[in-house]
Amino acid sequence: MNFTASDIERIVREVLAQLEGADPAESACATSMEAAPSESTTVESGAIDSTELVLTTPVVTVDQIERKLDGIRQIVVSPGTVLTPSAREVLQDKKVAVRYTTTTLKPVSVAGPRVTLVAALTPVEVISIAEPLTRSGIAVEASTSRCLVETSDRMAQVLTDQSARGVILTAYRSAALCLLNRKPGVRAVSVDGIESIEQEVREVGANLMVVDPIGKSQFHLKRMVEAFARLDGIECPSALTERLT
Repeated sequence: MNFTASDIERIVREVLAQLEGADPAESACATSMEAAPSESTTVESGAIDSTELVLTTPVVTVDQIERKLDGIRQIVVSPGTVLTPSAREVLQDKKVAVRYTTTTLKPVSVAGPRVTLVAALTPVEVISIAEPLTRSGIAVEASTSRCLVETSDRMAQVLTDQSARGVILTAYRSAALCLLNRKPGVRAVSVDGIESIEQEVREVGANLMVVDPIGKSQFHLKRMVEAFARLDGIECPSALTERLT
């Protein structure tokens, strides 16, 4: 059977949509060793070339790029990223180069809040959330992951720094919370909207926020991460310290 470029593009979109509804028991990865490696980019002030478009999704489709290429000379993707035929054709027509890199973009430090942001088992362009936050003075290490187990292990390490905060974007909030809250020093809460962030976070002195991104715009997700990052004086309540820290 012969497939046209449009057929392949349609199939890719369907597969990505199905991933959002996959069974977490099957897709959260049996072990961390079996998971595909996550792709990570640290974004800090002055780090992004205005002629580059950095993408962290494992598959790049024409829908993701065709409206973002004005003034762009090259896109930057991680090794192993798949570009659909239609996406490659658009890039060739617009004379946009493709660069594969594992280099961390980190030339300038940021003195403000620091957040580790991971999109786990959910196709979200985290770089589009991280870039505007960085310009506002929040340093964000943004990455994608195909394994909740691996993600929870990594977050536990990050949060050994008491000043650190984490955000996980995933459709599998219950699974994520169960994994995270078994880790010493991790106090994770699930948050639905901006208006509930402060109450949920201060109730347990949360240092990690889990958000289901489905149905939320990139702008809304950016505002949620920013509101969490800028909360001052987050501490575990003294009555809960013995059990939660």
